[in-house]
Amino acid sequence: WNWSVRPGVGNVAPFAECLGPLTGVYVLKNVCYVLVNSAATSQVFLAVAAHQSMYSVWVLLAFCATPLERAAISFLPTAKPGEVVELEELLAGMALGLGAALSAVCAAVALLCPDILSQDERVWEFFAGVAPQAFLSLTVNALDAAFNGILLARRDFTFLLSAMAATMVVLYAYNSWLVDQGYGLPGVWWGLVLFVVLRWVAVYIRYRFFVRK
Repeated sequence: WNWSVRPGVGNVAPFAECLGPLTGVYVLKNVCYVLVNSAATSQVFLAVAAHQSMYSVWVLLAFCATPLERAAISFLPTAKPGEVVELEELLAGMALGLGAALSAVCAAVALLCPDILSQDERVWEFFAGVAPQAFLSLTVNALDAAFNGILLARRDFTFLLSAMAATMVVLYAYNSWLVDQGYGLPGVWWGLVLFVVLRWVAVYIRYRFFVRK
């Protein structure tokens, strides 16, 4: 590092163009996770306890899909023009397989081994009540990671920020509606499904009908 060289606008601008929107994307994404947790706090005590245990497992498994995003960022920019689409399709296929595997693990823990999450049998029924949502959301989350990485590799930063902002607004509206509906913990987890589905649908439509064309 040469401390005598001072970065100018020409050096900083490319970083700002990338880091600004990406910072916004990840901040808003974490806000959405907070919204899901805040919705759970309005439930009865045992449901909140079940949510915290199940959500911890969900987050752990969801992060296992992150390498798909990193792989897209690493390999797509340097791929030959004729190989890009093939690599993108490979990533999508890997995402579907990985998502199904992660979902199966989560569902198996919730339905077959609930004592791993809690020794209190009173919360086990809550695990079973959100297992379908966990299964669906983890599968879609992996697909979102792959297509998110594809758009990042194509430097579509502004769209990703706009899509995440719109997703946060919809999730907030859903949580506000959910308060008086009495759907319990399953309703909270349908909000999690809504969150990941909206993310994936947005990036897939962007990729399929605008970017890939």
